[in-house]
Amino acid sequence: MNRLYVKIALIVIVIIIIMIISKKVANKIKQRKAEKLFQKSSINGTVNGQPYSLNPATVAQEINDAFHDNDWFGMSEDEEKAIVAINNVPKQFVPLVADAYLKMFSKNLSGEMVKYLGDDYKKVRAQFN
Repeated sequence: MNRLYVKIALIVIVIIIIMIISKKVANKIKQRKAEKLFQKSSINGTVNGQPYSLNPATVAQEINDAFHDNDWFGMSEDEEKAIVAINNVPKQFVPLVADAYLKMFSKNLSGEMVKYLGDDYKKVRAQFN
């Protein structure tokens, strides 16, 4: 009887692992498709008289990685990496990054910032106002 329980437990564990991996793979496929849409969307110009180049998809990916790709269970976020990524974007281009984030991950960027940064959201709030 004990062996039956062990076998059932192992099957359940394997199913959970397969579900986690398949979700990660599906998300990566979706991200890659969205990134292809944005590959040619680099912005080149000047900001405050200085040359500037930005790819909204790249910044969106950096922020998503900071929040979600640290471990398998999503328990540790790299808040500082996300803060630096969004604060390096000139304020007038933040809506483009937010749009890329929405299209790539089906999530609202400012909502994700509030969710994962908590009290540190004040460090980036000015970017969204």
